[in-house]
Parts: sequence; C-alpha cells; structure tokens
Amino acid sequence: MFSPTWLHESYRQLDEANRSDRKDRVEEDVPSWSEVRAAEHTRFVEVAERMDQLSASMADDIAEIRAGRAAIEAVMGATTRP
Repeated sequence: MFSPTWLHESYRQLDEANRSDRKDRVEEDVPSWSEVRAAEHTRFVEVAERMDQLSASMADDIAEIRAGRAAIEAVMGATTRP
C-alpha cells in the first residue's frame, strides 16, 4: 500500500512541476513591456511615414489640379474674349 506521506509528497512534486511549467509558458507567451513599447513605436513610425507619403501625394495631386484649372481658364479666357 501507499503511505499518505508518499502520496502527499508525490502530489506536491507534481504541483510544483505544473506551476513551473505554467510559469514558463506564461513567460514565453507574454511579451515584455519594452517589447510592447518597441512594437508600438515601430507601428507609430510606419504610420507617420505613410501619412507623409500620402500628404506628398495629395500635394502633387493638388498642384496638377491647379495647373489643369489654370490651363482651362486660359483656354476659356482666350475663346470668350470679344
């Protein structure tokens, strides 16, 4: 037969092993605060760069529209003069 002391010790060792295993898994799965901050910073920089690209693209589009409008006004002004 098993003694209660042996059984108790076996359960204690098993519990310690399970706690250690869970702790290892949690530490592996959860990024550190500095990793989270670094990822946020990287994402912020990517978004800022993309916004700069879009802003430059919009400025180019606006310049093209204004040039086209000026050309149309020049043609319209030339044809409507008496």
